[in-house]
Amino acid sequence: MKKLITIGVINLVLLLIQFSLISLISNDGEKVWQANNERLQLEADNQILKQKIYTKSSLTQIKNQADKNSLTPMKTEFWRTATVAQIIP
Repeated sequence: MKKLITIGVINLVLLLIQFSLISLISNDGEKVWQANNERLQLEADNQILKQKIYTKSSLTQIKNQADKNSLTPMKTEFWRTATVAQIIP
């Protein structure tokens, strides 16, 4: 009878250790997943900041300023960036 109680207690302790390890591993996995998502979001935000985003009115303003200064189209920022810029209406 004493052996059965001892085996039962050992089984309960091993079960407790197993659940503790599982919860520890899953918490670490979640933290890694969150950190990776935050890193990817920061990289995406950084890429957006690096892009030049022009509205139609700002492109028109740059073009008008170039026309006013009698600059040739190839020398203006409008013509250099209009082909690669994202234009937001």
